[in-house]
Amino acid sequence: MNRYGKDILVDTKMGKILLESEVIKNEDYEWLKDMLENDENHSIKYSQLNELDESKKTFMTSSLFSNLYSIASDEWEIDHLNEDGEKLECSLCGEKNTVKKYYIRNKKSNKILNVGSTCITNFKDIKGINGKTKEEIDKEWEKQQRQKLLNDRYNGIIYKIENWQNNIDKIPTIVSEELENEYDKLNRDIQKLYEKFIKNKKLDYSIADKINELVCQGDNILNKIYLDMKEKEKNEWFITKEIKEWCLKDSNENQVVIRFLKEDGIIRLRSACRIYEKNFINKIIKKFEIILKNSNIKLIGYEEKNKSFIVNLIDKNPYTNRIDLNCSYKDFMYEFGEKLFEKTYNNNFIDAKEFFMQNSNINEESSLSASVSNIKFLSSKSLIRIYKWDIRYNEIVFLGKDDKYYIVELKKFVNLFKKCVFSKKLDNDQIKSINEYVLKNAEEINKEEYENRIEMREKADRAMQVDYSNFA
Repeated sequence: MNRYGKDILVDTKMGKILLESEVIKNEDYEWLKDMLENDENHSIKYSQLNELDESKKTFMTSSLFSNLYSIASDEWEIDHLNEDGEKLECSLCGEKNTVKKYYIRNKKSNKILNVGSTCITNFKDIKGINGKTKEEIDKEWEKQQRQKLLNDRYNGIIYKIENWQNNIDKIPTIVSEELENEYDKLNRDIQKLYEKFIKNKKLDYSIADKINELVCQGDNILNKIYLDMKEKEKNEWFITKEIKEWCLKDSNENQVVIRFLKEDGIIRLRSACRIYEKNFINKIIKKFEIILKNSNIKLIGYEEKNKSFIVNLIDKNPYTNRIDLNCSYKDFMYEFGEKLFEKTYNNNFIDAKEFFMQNSNINEESSLSASVSNIKFLSSKSLIRIYKWDIRYNEIVFLGKDDKYYIVELKKFVNLFKKCVFSKKLDNDQIKSINEYVLKNAEEINKEEYENRIEMREKADRAMQVDYSNFA
């Protein structure tokens, strides 16, 4: 007997845990397995230790046995918990009226045991398959029982509560702020009551009734939202599913436009300027094609990379007709968008050219080349004239009367002197401005230096070329 007067060293529950575990099958513990199997209760008494040799006796009374039992216990995890009213016999203690049943699984053999709520405590720190502790599993199970009671009283209410936000998410437009706030407030009130109903030890059906009342109010608001959506679908600037998805794809970047859309309920000019969704842009282009039909502005397309419209200013000049301008989509919409959203369909574009001179850039290579070509023609009588230009190296070479070469950045120069590009004739002030800019900002080199630079570039180009004759 031990010091407490008890003769049991290994009780029935411990014995069964050891016998059902894989660690006991190790040949080093065959003697222990035989002792447990030969006892009808699968237990071991202190008095039986006298039958063992000294090493085995020491094993059973030391921490070595405790470690073995811990290893055996650790082989098991909770597979699931059930309380369905059916009474089963506990696999450990033999209790035949077990109602709350823990089904535990051996991680090595996959064997399943049915264990009662008392016997489960024999497995110290046992966890579920998903890593949850027994206490967490118990709480989850208790929550499920309360949910079942609530759902039995009001069929389908749990699904409605858990999918509350999904009801808004699946609506194929952006819901107005007023209706969404009303719906969200109900959700917060329901969640507070729902948590109270789940966690209170005392079952209170008056809370369940209040939850159902609020859920019904939510159904009414949802109906309002759908009716509102059907009405707004008649408007040509209805917020489509594609626009909603585009807004929410980068909600941090699109906070302002989302706020505007929620306030307005449909797309207005202030939100349209901030929407870059592909289908919406195409719609805007088609609308403007009609408005600009009899004007001197041609909207060619949209450049997604720079978020800009590509525009052509139509005139009789063969040079400038080949030049496309990139105008910020937002700037373009602020200037002309009211013609779409405020229905001011006048075709007065008298000041349009001045607007594009201030709010656009020439970026495309052929347009840049045509721009330089036109300035070269118009400035041929200047003190310094354009000698050549190279789009690849982004440079214009001016030749002065002193036979020196003046090199400036091509893109910067063209966009700085856009008005000159689109002029029919350069006045003295414009020519003076060009001369002053070149003299002040150009890299100045002599003929020999320039020719050496060109030679070096040509050598580099030849080195990059592949001689395909070697592959013949």
